[in-house]
Amino acid sequence: MDEREIQEMVKAGLSHSTISYILRRRHPGVKGFSERSVRRFCHEQNIHYRSALSDFDMRMVGPAYGRKMMKGYLQAGGLRVGDKRIGRILRQVAPGYHGRRQQLAHRTTHVLAIDGYSGFILGLITMPVKNNLIIYNQLFRPILQQFGLWDQIRVDHGREFYLLLYVQEHLSYLRRNQMRAPHVQSMSRENHPAERIWVEVNQRVNYPIKQALNALVEVDQLNMNDPIVRFCLSWITMRVCQVGIERCVLAWNNHFIPRKGIPRDRIQMSMAVRLQAQDIPTVDDAVRSFEGEGGVLNRLSEFGTDRIRCD
Repeated sequence: MDEREIQEMVKAGLSHSTISYILRRRHPGVKGFSERSVRRFCHEQNIHYRSALSDFDMRMVGPAYGRKMMKGYLQAGGLRVGDKRIGRILRQVAPGYHGRRQQLAHRTTHVLAIDGYSGFILGLITMPVKNNLIIYNQLFRPILQQFGLWDQIRVDHGREFYLLLYVQEHLSYLRRNQMRAPHVQSMSRENHPAERIWVEVNQRVNYPIKQALNALVEVDQLNMNDPIVRFCLSWITMRVCQVGIERCVLAWNNHFIPRKGIPRDRIQMSMAVRLQAQDIPTVDDAVRSFEGEGGVLNRLSEFGTDRIRCD
């Protein structure tokens, strides 16, 4: 292979498969231009794609730009870079910014479940970091116990839903409609019933608390470099959020939706299949089964350090 020819095509951003196709067209009848051969040649000759992205470009947008926002910024400039590479570069180029994003005072996350037909909020939980075990044990399992099994659930592509999806698949033979897939993973923007609720929750719960916490950080009343402070602040913030969330959910489930009615009344018409207690795996059983089939789960979900967690 011509090293200069390969280098030019790699520099132009062409994939190994595309380079293989071009070489086979340019040199018909010549062997050794398969995608695997091209990839091996590039590895041996240390030929790799380098985007036009400079260290300055990564810093100029400030500390608030994480992986997803940075990807959008790059795509707007005509650069297509993978998520994992962006995350790696952000950590290497601007470790200070990365550390600040990891130590945000408002580091909590919510996970919500809503019935698509009625608009009824089935559950909404808060945790410091998204975690499979918490989502299953505190959200999905109580829903199965109280309401039953839905024919289909929709989530985004986050890894925090793996255990939930595993149990839904495990119980799928009990559903009414076996013609539908038991679950669908899609982009968040395609999950309209759930996404609409976040506007309400953010305005009434998250934004006021976030504003207050940021104000405390700006006047140096919170030392976010201390892992114990981070844990305590996260613990308190989650419980403050929960008060507002419970009120917001109560109001939403009892408010009138034009042309639909009241979610509290419409959920009574749910076609979810009622389950027996023995059909619903405990969190320990679900984790044991999931990991027994090769799955891997992170059990710890903390922001900061809990000095008395093991006491």
